[in-house]
Amino acid sequence: MTLTVVDEVAALIIFDQQKLNQYELGRGLPAELVVPLPDVIARTAELATAFRARDWPVAYAKVPNAHGIARLKRGENLGGRIDKGYTMSPNTPDDFDDIVPELTPQPGDLVFAKPMWDPFIGTSLDYDLRQHGVTQIYVTGLMTSIGVESAARSGWNLGYNMVFITDVMTDFDEAAHRHSIEKIFPRIGESTTAAAVLSRIG
Repeated sequence: MTLTVVDEVAALIIFDQQKLNQYELGRGLPAELVVPLPDVIARTAELATAFRARDWPVAYAKVPNAHGIARLKRGENLGGRIDKGYTMSPNTPDDFDDIVPELTPQPGDLVFAKPMWDPFIGTSLDYDLRQHGVTQIYVTGLMTSIGVESAARSGWNLGYNMVFITDVMTDFDEAAHRHSIEKIFPRIGESTTAAAVLSRIG
């Protein structure tokens, strides 16, 4: 895994680092993550600090949007016409959609409530990144095979130079996680580690 070029202006996208993940893991549901969540959070915090030090955008992509939150609080399912998709435990605290305290957004950070898996759909993310002059996107978070891969595909389609920090993303499904990292990401960008990124930009 090699990071060959660091662009003049880059952005860090942090996926779905909300308290809900910690609540659900605390209840033992669902299965254990491929990369432990505390490791992902700690490495993400270091990266966010380094990006801010360069005056590069740090963007948080969170779900659901206000409509989705209202539906979840009514006990409804976000899976559309079929009985699948996202549901919420009746014991989940009201602040479930808040960013975890370790990654509290700072002034100047971008926070997007995405209605779909893909943070480029239904948000101003692409517009805001271009206003900052961003040409390279570094992606972290969860889940690797869902939101992260959706952002990877769209970012590449939009012409960004994509970088995937593979020890700062995780998934509940190891096979899906490995497929994204080994089969999809090499076709549309470069993969690296948090330490390697920090050594280049820190």
